Amino acid sequence: MRTRRRYRHCCQKNTALQSTSERPHLTIKKDACGNTKRKAQTKLRDMQDLWYIKKANEIQGYADSHDTKRFYDALKTVCGQQSSGSSPLLTAYGTQLLTEKKQILEVG
Repeated sequence: MRTRRRYRHCCQKNTALQSTSERPHLTIKKDACGNTKRKAQTKLRDMQDLWYIKKANEIQGYADSHDTKRFYDALKTVCGQQSSGSSPLLTAYGTQLLTEKKQILEVG
């Protein structure tokens, strides 16, 4: 014989799901956490802006002095490494991974 499940009535209060207006200490904690997060993000953004300004001045100095090696090295630190050409592709049937440019051009 099957046991019937009992369901709560949808209007019953569940103490775990009360709104924050009914529990003011949660609102205070939430506000404090939001303020701390906002301050940390602002500080991080300021640090990043300062780093970019210093890097831009450094790169401009290399460009002005025609020091191409240091110019491109500094650009790599800001922009990251250049990708290595092509990304691997799956065949139309999805059975084989094509990694060589020659293979990709033959199938296409």
